[in-house]
Amino acid sequence: MAIETLKGKYYTYSPTPEEINPVFEISDVSENMFIAKLNASRLYYWKEHCKDLKEIKNQQLRTIVENSDNDNNPCLVIYYVQ
Repeated sequence: MAIETLKGKYYTYSPTPEEINPVFEISDVSENMFIAKLNASRLYYWKEHCKDLKEIKNQQLRTIVENSDNDNNPCLVIYYVQ
């Protein structure tokens, strides 16, 4: 687990997809958003090693993992700050 900051606030991230709105390692920050990059190898690993894909509570992420393949392009996850 690591910590990123934006406007003086701290945010933690997790390398696993099980949370309802997981926050992944931030690769870039703009004025009002975080951008995380999920490599195809990580998505494919989750696909192969999750006992049940229903453990992934976020529907969009579950769909991406279900349809991922080892040679796909990375997936960007964008988090807006409100």
